Amino acid sequence: DDVWTAWLLAYFSTMGSARQFNVRRTDTHRGECEFLVDLCWINESNGAYVMELALECEWGEKEDVLYDFCKLIHLKAGLKVMVCALSDQSKEDLLEQVRVRVERNRFKVTDEQYLIINLPGSERSDQTGQLRVTGDELNTSGQKKALGEVSVAC
Repeated sequence: DDVWTAWLLAYFSTMGSARQFNVRRTDTHRGECEFLVDLCWINESNGAYVMELALECEWGEKEDVLYDFCKLIHLKAGLKVMVCALSDQSKEDLLEQVRVRVERNRFKVTDEQYLIINLPGSERSDQTGQLRVTGDELNTSGQKKALGEVSVAC
């Protein structure tokens, strides 16, 4: 899973840097510790210091993913991303639990969005080097929207 984490953080780091954000991430090989979450994009333009994206990555069981997801609930960021690798049933259970937590959270930024990206366990890649990804979105009211499935080259 360390390989997948490194790939994922590098991918989001490249995207953030291309958008001129200050990218903060965990990188133990380079001696960089976690800054609140596994990865975040900070917008420092015009004297601002705004977290545009916060990302947590957890390859463990549903309870571990839920623990890391709760970190995202407590942060102010426009887009909050949770990446995990759960079975379809565990993912559906997780979505219901996080939906309730997001809905009941008293401290919200009205335009923040949550994105749950799931890379189902053994199906993370096939022989073509494609990564199978499913996605779901939650708004601050806890309304869920399935985004479908895509393949990403890795």
